[in-house]
This record gives sequence, C-alpha cells and structure tokens, in this order.
Amino acid sequence: MARLARALLDPDHPDPDAFVARGRALFYADPRAWADPGLSRSLGDRLGNDLGQMRLPFGPRAGWSEPAYRDDHAGMWERREIEAAARPERVPGPGDGADAPAADALPPRPGGRVWRYPEWDRRIRRARPGWVSLREESAAPALGRPTPSEPRLAAALAAMRPRRPRRMRRRIDGDELDLAAATDALADLRAGRAPDPRVYSRVLRRAEGVPLLLLVDASRSMGDPLPRGGRVIDAARGAAAALLGALAASGGPVAIQAFRSAGRHDVRVAWIKRWDEPPAAAWPRLAGLAPAGSTRLGAALRHAGRSLPPGRGAVILLTDGEPSDIDVHDPAFLAEDARMACRALAARGVGAFALALAPAPPPALVRAFTPGRCVAVAGPERLAGALVGLAARTRA
Repeated sequence: MARLARALLDPDHPDPDAFVARGRALFYADPRAWADPGLSRSLGDRLGNDLGQMRLPFGPRAGWSEPAYRDDHAGMWERREIEAAARPERVPGPGDGADAPAADALPPRPGGRVWRYPEWDRRIRRARPGWVSLREESAAPALGRPTPSEPRLAAALAAMRPRRPRRMRRRIDGDELDLAAATDALADLRAGRAPDPRVYSRVLRRAEGVPLLLLVDASRSMGDPLPRGGRVIDAARGAAAALLGALAASGGPVAIQAFRSAGRHDVRVAWIKRWDEPPAAAWPRLAGLAPAGSTRLGAALRHAGRSLPPGRGAVILLTDGEPSDIDVHDPAFLAEDARMACRALAARGVGAFALALAPAPPPALVRAFTPGRCVAVAGPERLAGALVGLAARTRA
C-alpha cells in the first residue's frame, strides 16, 4: 500500500509490481473523475478484490513503516492563518436580535477533566472500553425570561416519577385481608369481645421525589427551520423551559444538560442547570444555547447517568432526530450504542425517556428507548399532552 501511494504521487516513479501498476493505471485512466468523492471507494473495491486474491499475510505484529516522503502540508499555512482559524466564531443567540445560522464546527476544546466512556460496537457485539472522550464545557448565557408552569404538565411529570408501594394495614375496606388484624378479630370473637372491624389492607403507590435530568440535544441539526417558522432549537428551548417550570413546581431535584459532539474524542456536555442551582440560573443559559456539532447520544446518556445522584432517577431526552457523528458512517452503529446505554441505565433503576421534536418518532430512538418511552412532540404547546400519554404508557 505504501508503494501504491508513492506511485500515485509520482507518475514517473518505476515500480515492477503488478498490483501497483494496476492501481496507477486505474487512477490515471480518467483525471476528470478525481473531483468525484466516490472515486476512492470505486477504486478501493476493485483493488481490494485483487489484494484478496494475492493471499498476503497480515498481522498487527508485522510492523509498520511509513515512507519518509509523506508531508502533512503544514508548511503551506502561515502562522497567522492558523491562529485565526483557532479563534472560535461567536454564534448569535436569540437575545442578540440576530437570526444568523449556527456555526458548523465546534469551538476549541475546553480544558478540565476528561471522562472516558465505553461504546458498544455492534459488529463485534461488545463494548470498546474507554472509546469515547467527554468534556464538560460552560454554557454561554443570553437574555431569557422564566416560563410559567402549566399544572397539566406538572401532573404528567409527577405521574412519570417512579412510585414506591406502601401497604396500609388495619383499614375498614381494602384490596385484601390483613391477616394479623383478622387473627386478632377472630380471637376477640372467641373470647366474647366485640372485634375490631378494621381487618383489611390496601397498597398505595406514592410518587418518589427522584431526581430528573433533562438532556437537550444541541447538535447542528437543531438549527434546521420548522414548517411553521422558527427553528428546531427554538422549539427545544420552549419545551425545555416549560419542563423546567413544571419540574421546579413539583419540588423534586431537577438538572439540565446539553450535549453535542465532533467525533468520539470530542463529546461535550454543558450544564444548563445543576442540581443545587435555582431555576433562575437556567433561563439565560437556555436562551444562549446554540446548535453545533453532531449527536453522539450513547456517551451523553452514560454521562447523564453518572451525573445523577445515587439511587433511582430518570433521564428525559429532548432531540430532533437519530444519533449521528462525523466519524461514524453506519447509521445503526450509534443507535445500537444508545440502546445499550438505555439498558445500562435501566439496570441501575434509572428510567430513560425520549421526546422527539418531529412529526413521528425516529425509528432509531424508538428502538433505543422502546416504543412506550419515546413519543413525538410537534411543538412546546403539545408537550403536556405528549407527556400525559407517555406517563400512561409507562404505568401500563
């Protein structure tokens, strides 16, 4: 392969090997096709078949040698151009009065702690340990106002909380007999005393004050326009603000994170609201949320599980589509990883739910979260109804 690379770079370089000669002939057969991105795959398919017929041995211990003539083209760029490219471009927020599109690339990586998370590889059917690098970044604030809570939405969120059974004994009526109370009543009857009529028991299920973490997708696709005007990120902000208002009114622990990615080595999570912060701290950060990057959902779900306090809890995902990233070309790869991340959360007693800002739930999200825990939300105004249906299906 190194000899083939040399032959393609230098047409006058002699090489007697038939494989190298065939690769050079195919490449230079039509110079007009060099602008076609599919040329590499087309030539690779044809040369890969020839390479397989040669029965060449391959092993990781055989050693690798890179030719000395390789150039990374660093000398083509002047220093001031590199420094200018490294400066992040400011993305206007909704409070700036600008409606410019979001930046395509992420700003330079923030410093601080790095978390390593595994990622499920569906081709080998096992998790690759420490495969993804995740960093926490600060959220840029903008002008934002609180959203009043909606009672129906707060009731739906309360219904979604896990419920702990509690047995009420010695009741006048109930679902079944209380054996201890019935034994005491029988003893009173045989002793000639008036028995206590409270011989039933009932099981009540009370909603636990478990922590709820709202996970907001902040990828580039969230900047796409909506059919009725505005952008998906605007609908996400409205939905997140409505959820925050309802969650704060319910009195349970609430936190909000936003995530985006640019490959497995650059997954980022921003705290919109920490557990110990008041809801007022989240409004400007929600308003300043700007879409950029991709959607590596599995890593974000695992970090959300780590961010929850010990014990039971729930994670609610707010997104517009299926997981994707710039270094993954198999559409089912990250979807399967997200499914395994949801299974790991469920094993810890953490419920995972998905709210898709789309006409219908994306198939990958339905597979990852199961059909009963993934619903489509056309807009913030329909959020309460969607959560009511989600809570009903969850209890069923």
